[in-house]
Amino acid sequence: MNKHITYTVTPQEDGWPLEKVLREKLSLSAGQIRGVKFMPSGMLVNQQTFLRGRPVTTRFVMRSGDRIDLNFTDQGPSVLPAAGPLSILWESEDLLFVNKEAGLAVHPAHGHYTDTLVNRLAARYSEPVRLIGRLDKNTSGVLAVARNTLAATRLEHQRDEGILKRYYLALAAGTMTGTGLIDLPLLETSDGTPVGENGHALRLMKADPAGRSAATEYEVLEAHEDFSLLKIHLLTGRTHQIRAHLAALGHPLLGDELYQEFCGIRPALAAARTMLHSHEIRCLHPFTGEPLSITAPLPEDFRQLISQ
Repeated sequence: MNKHITYTVTPQEDGWPLEKVLREKLSLSAGQIRGVKFMPSGMLVNQQTFLRGRPVTTRFVMRSGDRIDLNFTDQGPSVLPAAGPLSILWESEDLLFVNKEAGLAVHPAHGHYTDTLVNRLAARYSEPVRLIGRLDKNTSGVLAVARNTLAATRLEHQRDEGILKRYYLALAAGTMTGTGLIDLPLLETSDGTPVGENGHALRLMKADPAGRSAATEYEVLEAHEDFSLLKIHLLTGRTHQIRAHLAALGHPLLGDELYQEFCGIRPALAAARTMLHSHEIRCLHPFTGEPLSITAPLPEDFRQLISQ
């Protein structure tokens, strides 16, 4: 959606060029400043584009009490809208958190062009939305969605700085105890990769010193004879990170046939899908700074396996 920001210059900023205010007080990137200043009425001072005898540019000298108005405009949706159920956990004009069901693809791709979460979001919202992170098709749980470009940029910055935190619940094969840090680089491999839908090779990640750094914290919440319930905190965000890291430890996720086959371990307990659930996201509201903690309830298939 379009985003409007208003800021009043303080006495401490008297004499600053407008660009410095935009960067240091409104945390705008160079690209965002370029984008808004070339929009019609995108950048106003005291609701004017021409003030104090000169046009308003990023070099314009600000005075205490000046009002800055910025109008960001997003383009229309780029995916085909397709109606479908959405479980919204929390929503504001800038972002929302959705509870994705297992079995629902996130983005359109081979074999899934109109039956994805993004298609459903496009049907509900007139503005383009941007997902902050992603979940595999068979992973359930909470996902953050920005409703404008500026919110997306700020949330992505929080993710990169470790302010936005993601916590998962997982059912891993075998008995595990205590807590731990899995610090193993991950490398994508095509050796022996099974063929997926429509003949396209499935991505497979393996622990390899030549790969990209990847770190996963885990805590065992419950230990059973055939499986363990884990709470997992991602410190990095690599493809299949949780799946590959647990397989490297010899404890692949229940229902994860791809990584069970890769590490040569077949759990005694079967599951209909990969038992991984995005349980909680913690972050700051991109504009108010309000701490947010959004959780997705444990799905029924998790509850049934745990109760066995």
